Amino acid sequence: MVIGIGGASRAGKTTLAERLKQYFQQEGKPTTILHQDEFVFPIEQIPRINDLVDWECPASIDFRKLRQAIEERLLQFRVVLVEGLLAFADPAVDELYDKKIFLDIDEATFRERKASDRRWGMEPTWYVDHIWNSYCKYGRPAVEGHDWLVLNAAVPIDLAEVIRFLR
Repeated sequence: MVIGIGGASRAGKTTLAERLKQYFQQEGKPTTILHQDEFVFPIEQIPRINDLVDWECPASIDFRKLRQAIEERLLQFRVVLVEGLLAFADPAVDELYDKKIFLDIDEATFRERKASDRRWGMEPTWYVDHIWNSYCKYGRPAVEGHDWLVLNAAVPIDLAEVIRFLR
C-alpha cells in the first residue's frame, strides 16, 4: 500500500507519517517513510526567488527519482508512506497512491506555527508569504474520489479516524 500525505508547511505531515509507521509496524506490516524533501534536485538546479532557493515549487523536486524510490520500496515494505508539501503535484507519483491524506490548515495556523520554526533560521516575511502562496498554488490538490481523506490539521489528528479510512 502506498499512502500520500500532503499539506502546507508545519501542517503535521511528518508527525502523522511517523504515527502511521509506528501503528503499521505494531500490526506486523513493514513500513517506511519517504520524505519528499529528500528528493530535491541539487541546489544549483533549483529555481531561485529574490536570491533565495525556491524550495516551494514543483521544479525543485526530482519526481522521477521519487517514483523510482516508491517502486523500489514496495518490493521491501508492505506500506510506503510519502509525505511532502508537493506530494500530489506530479501525476505519475499521484497515480501510485492507494490512499491520499490531505492535512488542511488555515493561513493563521500556518503563520503561527511557522513563526516558531527555526529549522532554516529566520526566514524573511516575504519568503513566508511565498511559502503560503506556493502551497495555495501547488500544494492544494483537487480532492476528488473515495481515496481521499481531508483532515483539519489545525486541531490534533485523530489517528483512529485515519486508520478507519486506510482499511
